Amino acid sequence: MSAWFGITVTLAGTKCALAVSTSITAIACAAATVKEILESLDADTEPLHEQIGRAHRALTPTRRLSATDEARDAATAQVTKLIHDRGWTVDPEAPALATLIDTIAAFRSLGQDNLIAHLDTYADSVERFTRFEIDAVTSNPTRDQLAESVVIGTILGETLIASLRLLAQESISAERWRDR
Repeated sequence: MSAWFGITVTLAGTKCALAVSTSITAIACAAATVKEILESLDADTEPLHEQIGRAHRALTPTRRLSATDEARDAATAQVTKLIHDRGWTVDPEAPALATLIDTIAAFRSLGQDNLIAHLDTYADSVERFTRFEIDAVTSNPTRDQLAESVVIGTILGETLIASLRLLAQESISAERWRDR
């Protein structure tokens, strides 16, 4: 018997319902988004990295946040240096790249440089658990199962990570400031 659960997500700017079971994934979205995701998952002649990348980009929204031009320029320089120093291979058109730059620029515009001063530490942590995630999804025996895991992991993984982060913040806050 399959266990089902559902969530609502935004895929390529379109609100979608995602129903997941232990045996099948169903995505109800605008036809163009579904077509892009399905085409990327069915492209057997394409290298796996490209196949998954296309699905990943269809699932990853670009968020535009308000920030000053000066803050955006500084954020672009910081992110460019981070990527170079870490030796990461990142497509210059990756939606997550634009989102990271805009997020850092928004922090700067709001005078919260202290929260982004440790960007490399954040990157260390993210890289460590991302290696685990990649190892976990590549344990799937077929290319289709691997691609399905990437899609599900992209959608649910962000929520998982954000929830764990909030719980850790609550715990550390209680530990440090409960009696203050």
